[in-house]
Amino acid sequence: MRKFITLFILSLCVFGLIINDAEARRFGGGRSFGMQRSASSYSRAATATSAASPNRWMGPLAGLAAGGLLASLFMGHGLGTGLLTWLMIGFGGLMLWNLFRNKLQPQTQQAQYTGYKQTAQTPFSQFTGLSSAPAATGIANFDTEKFLREAKVDFIRMQAAYDNKNSADIREFTSPEVFAEIQLQFQERDSKENVTEVITLNAELLDASTEQQSTLASVRFTGMLREDHDPDMTSLNETWHFRKDNSKWIVVGIQQN
Repeated sequence: MRKFITLFILSLCVFGLIINDAEARRFGGGRSFGMQRSASSYSRAATATSAASPNRWMGPLAGLAAGGLLASLFMGHGLGTGLLTWLMIGFGGLMLWNLFRNKLQPQTQQAQYTGYKQTAQTPFSQFTGLSSAPAATGIANFDTEKFLREAKVDFIRMQAAYDNKNSADIREFTSPEVFAEIQLQFQERDSKENVTEVITLNAELLDASTEQQSTLASVRFTGMLREDHDPDMTSLNETWHFRKDNSKWIVVGIQQN
């Protein structure tokens, strides 16, 4: 019986890792890499980005709670000893959280999608819900509206290049550090198909300033994506950091909110 339960928990761990991998299909894989900036480094600290921060703790807290329940069940059956057992319990709790979150996600996503459709503008006919939220900047005569429009075009272009493994296009619009990370993700994906559909996309300029002789801009992207033909949509909430390289802007970092 003990061997069976151990194998069952290990199976949950493997299955949970597969689910986590399947959730991140967009450009950058839903990871943070490259340049990272804090709100205190902006020329004008934005308060909107802090709204989603508590959500980051929901998964770990739920996982710990579920792990504690599993521990209380298994302690009386001789499984509560050893570091490996506790690790398995933790992974089992994370798996339970993933399953619980996936049950709630479709309703939440549909509600968000409805809200985006009601408020969004449509600069591009092939995409819905592309809207902009201008903000104050630290650069004089900075054309926020034009920049955000170009940033959204770059976002969509990078998704297409990522799906098609278009390394030349990605190299042109990213820094060496970001390009190297994307190349590693291509190797991890191997020959698997990748399809990212931008359903809604909103862009908010968090900061535009000059630091160490470099012109930087940080844009918070939110919206809804459909990945790998999944009928359920995935919510987007991440900040892209851009640096002006001669006459064009390149992506120098992606930061999850």
